[in-house]
Amino acid sequence: MKKIPNEKIQRICELRQEGLTETQIAQHEDVQVSQPTVSKHLKEQKYIKEIQNKDKQLKAAKTEIVGLKATISLIETDLQAVKSKIEEIESSK
Repeated sequence: MKKIPNEKIQRICELRQEGLTETQIAQHEDVQVSQPTVSKHLKEQKYIKEIQNKDKQLKAAKTEIVGLKATISLIETDLQAVKSKIEEIESSK
């Protein structure tokens, strides 16, 4: 199978968004490839978008984890300060 230019793949996706069927896209003057080729490229683009969305979710989760670790660190520091204060009060009795 010969390589399809990115512009043609982009046009396939645009035509799909406009509501054309795979057969109509394959026959469109801007595309003119086989229906299985259209189907293959639409599936590939779908998977690429899914991967990009998962990547965004992963980055957001990592950012949230960093924030939670910082919060835990602050809580641990506060807890240590409270513990020290309690020990100070108990030792002064």
